[in-house]
Amino acid sequence: MSTRLFRSAFSQEDNQPNVPKVIDPMKAELALESAAVEISESGFEVQMAEFQQEELEHAHASLESIANSLESLLAADERGLDRVSAEGYQHAVTAILGDSLPNPVASLESFGGESECAEATQMSMEGIKDTLQKIWQGIKRSIENAIRATSDFFAKLFGGVKKLQDRIASMKQQVAEKQKADAKAGDKFKVPGANAVQLGGDVSQKVLEDGASMVMSQVSGTADALQEAAVDYYKGLVDFYSKKPDDAEALEGEHKKAADKIEKIKISTGELPGGKMFEVESKTKGDMETVGVPKLVDFPSKKNVNDSVELEPFDLKWIEKMLDTAGKFTEEMSKKQKRREDLKSARQDTMKAAEQFVGDSEKKLSDKWNQAKLNWAMKSANKDFSSTIARVDGYVFSYVRALLAVLGAAVSAYGAASTEEASQEGMKKDDEYSKEEDDSSDDESGKDDADEKDGDDEESEESKKNGKKK
Repeated sequence: MSTRLFRSAFSQEDNQPNVPKVIDPMKAELALESAAVEISESGFEVQMAEFQQEELEHAHASLESIANSLESLLAADERGLDRVSAEGYQHAVTAILGDSLPNPVASLESFGGESECAEATQMSMEGIKDTLQKIWQGIKRSIENAIRATSDFFAKLFGGVKKLQDRIASMKQQVAEKQKADAKAGDKFKVPGANAVQLGGDVSQKVLEDGASMVMSQVSGTADALQEAAVDYYKGLVDFYSKKPDDAEALEGEHKKAADKIEKIKISTGELPGGKMFEVESKTKGDMETVGVPKLVDFPSKKNVNDSVELEPFDLKWIEKMLDTAGKFTEEMSKKQKRREDLKSARQDTMKAAEQFVGDSEKKLSDKWNQAKLNWAMKSANKDFSSTIARVDGYVFSYVRALLAVLGAAVSAYGAASTEEASQEGMKKDDEYSKEEDDSSDDESGKDDADEKDGDDEESEESKKNGKKK
């Protein structure tokens, strides 16, 4: 029995016909659209986490400025704030916090005589410091949320790349079938999602070619260069914190190195397909400057193109060439997964090193490392590059998807969709495969019957011999 089972298993493996995989175009398109929805939702979460972190950091910086002002005032005049000044501080803090946290400035009734004013000012100072700590905890949570959101986005994005590849393969099958049937192009076709691929309001074949080239060289390349600069920046900070420097001046050097590397990235400032452009965010100047990061934003004079625009049919060979171009996009995108994971790890390592350094330094504050400078050190470690890179990667994915939608409509201009043709071809090949399997099974059945007969003959002969012995 075991011989029969093994032979059956191996014969199926050896006789497996080399049939190319037929991908149903409709299923491939639906799978891609489903992946695109998930990626879009995940990308929104990344943007919300980024926005939350920025808002909290802005609130922290503004409130910290008020705390420094109060500290300076108390150092210059022990009497502190009077009632009028306290009211001004209350309004300023309310403008920052809104109703999200209680106002830490003491009530106006607390500011009476000189001694009461001094005491109320000191209470306000302590209250603001406590609030700053609460905001900082919120920043840390928002960063953790951002890292999770970005990680989830990249997981969905690289899963979507496989759907892009299936869609491209199915479209290549359609093109091949049209070419084999010598299909003729019909009338003009409407361009779906034209707004995502337009350049200067145009969606011609030349624009599609030029746009694909721009996205490949100027957009995708920018994300990779920014990733490299970001990882170097994080590694530099980890090294910086591990040395436990005596003052903050060396941190400025790390910022300058990162800024110089980012400024050397060749960033296109012109219009990109879909009405986008790169803009380098303004970096904070002064004693505690930050690093500016290029961001993908809307082009100021973007021209919208509606889906009613029509084009003359594209040549099938040209469509095939553009599908090859789209395939190159997916090949490059699939290689980025490990790099994006490295970026996440580098950021987490930097945060841990910074927290350790700041925690140790807070025990021995000085002019060289006061609380403001330590906060600056933490903000430096939490600099977010991932959301920008995620946005750029998401843009590239969306562009390729939109390009495939245009090419798909162009293929359909050559007559009825070839989904049915592909299915029939697949069924034909399945029938051929089934027939080969049946023939193989019959052969195996014959062999097995022969094996069983041989076994029965052997058993009968053995019985006869045993009878004679008795």
